[in-house]
Amino acid sequence: MKKLGMFALAFALVLGLTQCKKEDTATSNNEGPKVPITLNVGGGNGSRVAVEGSTGVVTFESGDVLYVASNGTCVGTLTYNGENFAGEVTEPTEGEKLQFYFLGNKTPEFNTDNTGCSVVITDQTEHLPVISYAPSRENYQVGLTAYNATLLNKCALVKFDVTTASDAATCILGMNNKVTVSFADNSFEYGQDGEGVITLAAGSGEKWAILLPQDEVANAEAASEDGNYTGTCGTIPAIADNDYLTEGIAVAIETPNGPQGIIDGAFTINASGDQVY
Repeated sequence: MKKLGMFALAFALVLGLTQCKKEDTATSNNEGPKVPITLNVGGGNGSRVAVEGSTGVVTFESGDVLYVASNGTCVGTLTYNGENFAGEVTEPTEGEKLQFYFLGNKTPEFNTDNTGCSVVITDQTEHLPVISYAPSRENYQVGLTAYNATLLNKCALVKFDVTTASDAATCILGMNNKVTVSFADNSFEYGQDGEGVITLAAGSGEKWAILLPQDEVANAEAASEDGNYTGTCGTIPAIADNDYLTEGIAVAIETPNGPQGIIDGAFTINASGDQVY
C-alpha cells in the first residue's frame, strides 16, 4: 500500500491516462474540453486517519479528493478509488505544469475566479486533514499520458498527551487553523479562523493532530468542546511544513467551569432541614 508519511520528505506519484468517471464540481473551471487523468499512488486501500504512532504514517482512503490547477486556475478534481486518484478535468494549458493540492477533504471556499481558495482544519475529531501539494515534473502536452510529481506536506503531524475530565472533544486555542492557497503562484498562507481552534478526539490518552506552520505557542489555552472544563497546554514549539513531532505535548483539562462557591452535593436551604443538590 502506498502511504503518505508525515515525517518522510515525499512520496513519488505517477500520472497516467485511463478511463474514468467525470467529476462534476461547481468549484472548477468547467469550460472547454475535458481530459481524463489518473494519479497512481499504488495498490490497496488504507484508512488515512489510522495513524501509526511509531512512524507517524497516515494513508489515503477511498473518496479522498485531490484538486488540480493549471495556469493559475482550478480545472477539476481527482478522487481516490482505493488504488489511484482519477477524474476528468478541463483541458490544462499546454506547456504548463499541472498543480496538485490535497486539502484534507475539507470543503474549500473558492474565490470568484477559481484562482485560489481557503480551508479551515478545525475539526480533527474523526479525520486528520493533511494539507499537501505537488507540481508535475513535466509540462502538460496534448497526447502525453504519463506524468510524475512529488507530493510534499504543507503541515505537520503532532502528538498530544491529553488528560481530561470531560467526555467532550478537546480544544486547543490560538492555533493557525486556516490555510489560503493561491493557484496563481502556488503559495500557501496560514492564519486563524475565529479563536484558532483545533479540536481533537474526545477522551484522555495519545491524540494526533495536524498543525499548520506557525511560531512557538507558549501557554496555549485548552478546554473541553462543551465548555464545562478548562485546562492547560504545554508549549507548542515552532511548526514547519513536513514536521513530525513525536514527543507528546501535555494537555490537562480538569478544571470545572461554574459559579464561584458552588457546592458539590446536597446542602440545607432552610431551618426545616430541606436540602437541594
